[in-house]
Amino acid sequence: MKKCITIVFLISIFLIALPMTACGGSGVREYFPFQENVLLTYASQCDEPFYYHVFIDYIRDTRIQRRMIFRNIMWAEILEVRDGGIVLVNMFDDFFEHVDMTARPAQLYGRVLNEPIAVGTSWYEHPGDGSARRKITGTDISITTPAGTFTAIEVTITQPARDGFVVAPWLKEFYAPGVGLVKSIESPSGVREGQTEPEFIVTVLLTEIERDVGFERLVTIFYLDEQEQTFTQSIITYQTNNDIREIYMNLIRGAVEHLFGHTLNPLAAINFYWQDRHEPGSRTVIVDFNSHFMDDFALITDPAREIKAFYALVNTLAELFNVDGVHISIDDIPFSGRSIQLRAREFLPFGIGLE
Repeated sequence: MKKCITIVFLISIFLIALPMTACGGSGVREYFPFQENVLLTYASQCDEPFYYHVFIDYIRDTRIQRRMIFRNIMWAEILEVRDGGIVLVNMFDDFFEHVDMTARPAQLYGRVLNEPIAVGTSWYEHPGDGSARRKITGTDISITTPAGTFTAIEVTITQPARDGFVVAPWLKEFYAPGVGLVKSIESPSGVREGQTEPEFIVTVLLTEIERDVGFERLVTIFYLDEQEQTFTQSIITYQTNNDIREIYMNLIRGAVEHLFGHTLNPLAAINFYWQDRHEPGSRTVIVDFNSHFMDDFALITDPAREIKAFYALVNTLAELFNVDGVHISIDDIPFSGRSIQLRAREFLPFGIGLE
């Protein structure tokens, strides 16, 4: 029986590198084609396989933002071409929203690939701290997966030596031209004293490549039914480099009949948004609309309905941006209506008005 250790796998794929294009003597950028609207699916080879998916949300110059999807868990990774290598510069967990994080300050989680792309090239993920060592240990290696047969390079990652281990835990990754990671083999337990081989090995293969596709997400939109908040759900499709301001504005337009009782001004738009990701329970977003959006709120003459409509909007934005608190402004001035006057950086909580 082949064991599947999903927890160990989940930890290890945080530093799995991205698509590549050529073997032997190529630069790292060739190994990272920044491809739009491509969904990669991987599966473990065991009796009860687990799957994960990779989709590129944004491409910005030398950085990309990719979405990692494992069961009901999502996180985002920002990778950058830097100093002759590929560096994981940022990572965001619990990432169900679709927000461009590529411009956020680098945190430098680890270097995943280095030039020259040739056998023998080696480096530490974090120089100077005794971290895992990566080394290119093979080129022109034939790898067969459910997605096809590829010619790949092999990168071997070894953990620092540990007491009680004959062989430290290790991981091998195989990358193919124009595709990226096609296979990984991991010995997360290593070989302990008194053993002749690892307790188990986890093998993961690329199973499918889908091109010209988007990433689908189920979202909840809150609106007023008579005088009470209720909601509807919709599936929206994101594509690489989408401007979510337009996508989210269209969702709000779909609910305006219930929110405002009239057609939303076609010139109403989201000027900008800024999301702060802190610890769970304290994530917030500032969403700034233009004055045309305020014109529609001004048509609501019933103060009680204005408050409930505003709360429905807050809950919708909290859902879309995956946050706990929302601040709404109009042309960079805190929202001020008939019955609602927000203070600067006053955030209303998700769930408001639903009691």
